[in-house]
Amino acid sequence: MKKLFLLLVLLVSSIPMSAQLALGYFPFNYSQVQLTTNPDRLVFGDLRMETNSFITNLNIELAPMFNLLRREEFNFYAGGGVNLNPLYQEGSVVGGYFMTTGVRWMPLSQMRALGFIFELSPLLYDSFYGAQLRSFLGVSYHFGKP
Repeated sequence: MKKLFLLLVLLVSSIPMSAQLALGYFPFNYSQVQLTTNPDRLVFGDLRMETNSFITNLNIELAPMFNLLRREEFNFYAGGGVNLNPLYQEGSVVGGYFMTTGVRWMPLSQMRALGFIFELSPLLYDSFYGAQLRSFLGVSYHFGKP
């Protein structure tokens, strides 16, 4: 478990600083911080970490995302991934699997780097005993975008 967490930290820290990254924050319900590779590309990566939780209940989500529709003022995307809890002491590291459909909207023409995010993301628990329909509303800033 600790090796997986260390691998994730090394992977994220090895991304070149010249790369276009987006940093997002979802303040409602689960309170998550999001680090995304260039969300304007056809395929991009998404890493999320819950905030305001106990360290032993630190949920991390990894997902590849695919832009289905790209316009100057919005992107419509979908993807799927895995919910991990690398520091959980009792049970599986894998918390579940999810699918995400979302819109990243950049309404300010003079500041396209600032955007708002709305997502629907059903989560299926790891032992397939239940599911949860999650919705996220947040804000993002795309570094390297004019």
